[in-house]
Amino acid sequence: MGEFLKGRSTVQLAVFAILILAGTSALAEDWLCTEASSQRSGNVVRSCGIGLGNDENAARRDAFDNAKTEFSALCGASADCDGHAVNVYPERTNCTPQGGGGFKCYRLLVFTITEQLAEREAIAEMPQPIVNVLRMERLMPKAEPPVEAPPVVEPAPITAPPEPPVERVAEERPMAVPFRLTPGVKIKVGMTKAEALEKFGKPDIVLENAQNVAVFYRGRKFCYGIACMFRFERETGLVTTYQDFRIEFTEALN
Repeated sequence: MGEFLKGRSTVQLAVFAILILAGTSALAEDWLCTEASSQRSGNVVRSCGIGLGNDENAARRDAFDNAKTEFSALCGASADCDGHAVNVYPERTNCTPQGGGGFKCYRLLVFTITEQLAEREAIAEMPQPIVNVLRMERLMPKAEPPVEAPPVVEPAPITAPPEPPVERVAEERPMAVPFRLTPGVKIKVGMTKAEALEKFGKPDIVLENAQNVAVFYRGRKFCYGIACMFRFERETGLVTTYQDFRIEFTEALN
């Protein structure tokens, strides 16, 4: 090594040092995402997600979603994270082709927990129609309370003697039964759309295309934040993905 460094210029030595540091950093990231799912140091959480897909883009998206889900589970169980605003920074993504076809990706995301309380509106991750609804609600002016006019004093009218009360039979009306969440219910990939709707109730927003239907809930206790959703295929009627459900209403990650 000493013989190698002899006769080298300062610029060459600096470039050599940078290459060594970059290689060490890459090995550290590979170790984190292949050996652990998350790591926290103070208010910084390094969260890893593993994704599989028929092509590299699909595997990258799956790994990205799983990294967010991993962080949501950790944050929801931490008193100094749940309800606080966070900043997210994408880090390295490592994808490799699989022998039987498809790709496998490791995705590292770094979350910084702030002291500011959040409104829990994951606008950047929501579909555009949801974002538009939230923005409209914020921009709409609040209704001013009506101004009551001063009472008008009128002379008392001359009325006839009151008629005797007529006995009426009270009409029985069926009482509306509010939707109650079944204890222990969990969203999972592969369940039927009918089963999911039966368990979580009527959705607030439904978005459709030729292949899939996305179902959104707002302000429900099983949502992590202001909204959560699941998607199912038209052809099979089976749930293929879900997002922003609280961890206790989802199946544990493998």
